[in-house]
Amino acid sequence: MKRIALLLLLVSCAEKKLEEEKKANEKKQKEAETERIKTGCPLPTPPNVKVRGRFAVGTGLEDQQETSSGRCKVEFNVDEKVVGMGPKAIAEGELTGGCNGVSNWVYLAVAPAKVEIFVHRLAAEGMGEKGANKPIVLDYTNHDKDGAVVSTRLVDKCGDELKGVAETKWSNAGCEKIAEVRAIEGSSDKTVMPLGKGNCNITAERAGLTTTLAVTVK
Repeated sequence: MKRIALLLLLVSCAEKKLEEEKKANEKKQKEAETERIKTGCPLPTPPNVKVRGRFAVGTGLEDQQETSSGRCKVEFNVDEKVVGMGPKAIAEGELTGGCNGVSNWVYLAVAPAKVEIFVHRLAAEGMGEKGANKPIVLDYTNHDKDGAVVSTRLVDKCGDELKGVAETKWSNAGCEKIAEVRAIEGSSDKTVMPLGKGNCNITAERAGLTTTLAVTVK
């Protein structure tokens, strides 16, 4: 009898715990939906549709997908939102494309809100922070060695990254004696290298959007 009572107690506790977890999840989902309605973030996606990628309006469309026949390059369907042989997204909305006999995969074209400079690698441990729009700190004594590695990314109004092919134009105007942006062979990333001590800003322009990032050389 004691064993049966103990088993019933354990089952009751387990059921109670599951019910509490269910209520907590429902509360969390409701709070997230309330926040989404309030802020508009994250941006909504079409219901009951698998979105395979989100591209920034004004950028080139490139994507590859795994299929049962292997990996293939997606061919995008040209319509009022997609132009050119590139092709390129020119308006917001749903895009379609596919490969290996499929042509109805869904993508989204979203207006980019801003371009960010993303710091991938620090010049030295403890000098600055990695991440989006984090000020760069360089050591002039390492001017012939390591710099900070950066790239750009386009994001929507909620700060979520968007895909898309678009050249980044870098400038160190006003920064010529302090730091320069150098190419990395075989990569779209760049290295910011110190030239002299001081403070300045480097500038990046992509898809018609511009941003600056502070650089300090000690």
